Amino acid sequence: MASPLKVFVSYKWDTEESDSWVKSFAETLRMAGIDAQLDRWEVRGGDSVVDYMASRIREADIVLFIITDRSVKAVESAEPGGHVKFEMQMATARRLAGENMRLIGIYREGSAPPIHLRDHLYVDFRDDSQFHGAMTELLDDLLGRIVPPPVTQPIDIEWVRVESGSFVMGTPAAPDADLSESMESPSRLVTISRPFLLSKYPITQGQYEELLGVAANISYFRNNPNRPVENVDYEDTQRYIRALNGNHRSMTHRLPTSAEWEFACRAGTTSGYHFGDDETLLPRFAWYEDNSRGQTHPVGLREANPLGLHDMMGNVWEWVSDWFEPYAGQADDLIDPQGPKTGRWKVMRGGGWNNDTECCRSAYRTANDPGGRYRGIGFRVVREIP
Repeated sequence: MASPLKVFVSYKWDTEESDSWVKSFAETLRMAGIDAQLDRWEVRGGDSVVDYMASRIREADIVLFIITDRSVKAVESAEPGGHVKFEMQMATARRLAGENMRLIGIYREGSAPPIHLRDHLYVDFRDDSQFHGAMTELLDDLLGRIVPPPVTQPIDIEWVRVESGSFVMGTPAAPDADLSESMESPSRLVTISRPFLLSKYPITQGQYEELLGVAANISYFRNNPNRPVENVDYEDTQRYIRALNGNHRSMTHRLPTSAEWEFACRAGTTSGYHFGDDETLLPRFAWYEDNSRGQTHPVGLREANPLGLHDMMGNVWEWVSDWFEPYAGQADDLIDPQGPKTGRWKVMRGGGWNNDTECCRSAYRTANDPGGRYRGIGFRVVREIP
């Protein structure tokens, strides 16, 4: 018989009411057959609390961190010590060491998790009227009962034609701004001289596995072949593209340039987002920190931009082909810019599931080490039109 799942519940003890809720929460886990551990249940007089916590976290399959205002403050405090801070440091150290241990946030109150949890899955328990649904979701995950959404087959690559044209790329510079390190200023006129096809969605895990095999997919968020592939570095994108070109020898596929990506994302618009400047509309078009619930989502579930492209904002960052360089000092009128020939960082566009509204703007770009992998980085591809 398999051993029960070991779960350590990390919590900053507070008021009688909140403490009672946490005990009830942990009891529910135990009734479901999970070995849920709370220090107040097991530490006895004379025992070392630190030794107890260290041993339990070393043995735990999963650490659940109860997110409250006090727990976040305790973890992020500059002051040394504190049991809950020690617990988070222990759990984070195991994760950084590459151990197969999950760290999940349990939102009980507040609006921001501690920095250690901002790229981790969380479950929302802030609304007591929704306790049963939230607990069912958590238990389904912990006990491996998650049923993937109905999927008849992985989505084939669909293409959207992007016509040639000119646009203003970037963001106008503020007066007297220092542009030496600016990511998106000054703006400049760019012409895309040839039409191209761009994948309608980021490349999905099903599409990635189809060409490179299941073992090649090391995405963090799984259970659905139509989630975007993530945790890919720049060379992973090139491996996929080489395989794609090998399967379609009469066609040429590649990453979009940064200019092509922004041109397609804007889709003829000049506002901050392709739907305008009202960021309260963003949840209709993007999975980002306010609605992603700490994870990626199957592609195509948010509304498309005017060209019919989905997930250009949020869900996963997208590698493009350019090496990074500031816009300052470049020509004001460019045709098919490719970026510098060499560099230290590759450009990424679009923002991801754990980013704010700022990162999802059409002009926003960031840069990353081409060897860097992360559970929020994916890509989409261009098919050239002969």
